[in-house]
Amino acid sequence: MLPVSDQRDQRRATNARKLHVALVGRDRADGAGVRCGHVPVSDTVTEGARGKRGLGKVVHAGREMVWGKGAVAGGLVFLSGAEARRDDTDEPAEGIAAQTELALERIKARLEEAGARLEDVVKLVWYLTDRDLEDEFYAARDGWLGRNAPSLLEERSYASTLLIVGLAKPDMLVEIDCIAYVGVDSRR
Repeated sequence: MLPVSDQRDQRRATNARKLHVALVGRDRADGAGVRCGHVPVSDTVTEGARGKRGLGKVVHAGREMVWGKGAVAGGLVFLSGAEARRDDTDEPAEGIAAQTELALERIKARLEEAGARLEDVVKLVWYLTDRDLEDEFYAARDGWLGRNAPSLLEERSYASTLLIVGLAKPDMLVEIDCIAYVGVDSRR
């Protein structure tokens, strides 16, 4: 019987392999050539078995928030909801356009902290507080993406979901979740 730590690493490797196959698929029916970009899945599994790393704490107005920026694990970056609250006051920016752009700037900065780029984004979840804000939100989002990640805008090369919800502060109008794929070297 393997020691508990080896059993845990073996489970993580198996789970990482399953996730990789679900995300990328197989190149051949016999399973050979399962690849992550140009790197064999066995290299991905080794990376996934090592664990994860956090991206640090969120601080507004000199106060630590009760959530972190996100985590990197198994070649993926998982960002916490990017809020449109000002760093100096912890209050939301004024209006849906300003909040959308600030939240997207946070996404961009946090991706860079994780070693990723906007072009690596595979999933975005958009949270709005009011359905009547959709048109203005889409205009602000598409304008920002056009300036900062034109390929994402042109290709729509990411999965996305729009939800109408209540957010943490009454003046918050938008929040954005993000998942990006960075490949095997995700522990930078």
